[in-house]
Amino acid sequence: MSHSQVFSITELFCEICWYLKHSSERGGSLASLALSSRRYLETALDVLWQEMPDMEPLLKLIPALVALEEESDYGQSVLYPLEKEDWVRFDYYASRIRILKIHHYGRIHCTVYSRLLQYKATPNLIPSLHSLTWYHDSPTKTFTTVALEISAFLTPSLQTLFVENCFDDFDDDADPPSNEDKESLELSFHMLTRHCPLIESLTLTSDTFGISSAFLSKFQNLTEVNLKVTLARAEALSIALKAMSGLPHLRKIIGLGLPNGPGIVSSTPSFPCLTHISVQDVSKGGQPTTFSPAHPSSPPSSLQLCEKSRYA
Repeated sequence: MSHSQVFSITELFCEICWYLKHSSERGGSLASLALSSRRYLETALDVLWQEMPDMEPLLKLIPALVALEEESDYGQSVLYPLEKEDWVRFDYYASRIRILKIHHYGRIHCTVYSRLLQYKATPNLIPSLHSLTWYHDSPTKTFTTVALEISAFLTPSLQTLFVENCFDDFDDDADPPSNEDKESLELSFHMLTRHCPLIESLTLTSDTFGISSAFLSKFQNLTEVNLKVTLARAEALSIALKAMSGLPHLRKIIGLGLPNGPGIVSSTPSFPCLTHISVQDVSKGGQPTTFSPAHPSSPPSSLQLCEKSRYA
């Protein structure tokens, strides 16, 4: 069978593209293949752009966006109001991205994304995104700020959302959140279920200011939840468990933190598919909290109790 015959089989050609992308010995082969023929271009580009480690390659496709190199915070400036034609190249590649993993270490100031969204006629920057990982290694960022940053990437197609904001849950000297910050974060959680109704895996690591976790009950497709958030009272954890107890597909709950006592954490007798739950003791030497999960119809096959002095 000739090369042209092999490449004409769509499924086989896709496998070849994936091999070229992941082969360390063939660095630019897939890009070269995409440029070699219009016949191969679209499929090769779909594979090449399906998973992105950051947004920098896309941002370079917006002619009006320039980096302010003299600033230490890696800011971006929009030279003029963006028109439809300014988005042509950006949209051509952005529509192919399914997985986006952003580990923010200061290379690009993340406020640029919400600013760019103001010039878009669509409600997000990457319309077909399935998985978003957003890691912020910046203790000065509140989760309210991070929630605003990721808003530009929330799509109805999103199935996996991983958001981690570095924070010190034992910093007693930290300034208390303003009412405006708490209200903004509560609204973000409320709207998250509307923007991303199909989420199956949800990870939140941050100080959420004690905002209620009742919004979790709206994610009817959830199969895994990882909540490494600060829960100041036993009642808050009970609310989180109650919200998740009726989710029909939830199999795994990870990272729940037992707050300072005294108190009893309980849940309603449901959890129809739960097979694993892990609980972390994050108390600071206060009175104990009793964790008393109700027995679901099918008891979890795995119950893990951990002791941690702080979150990762």
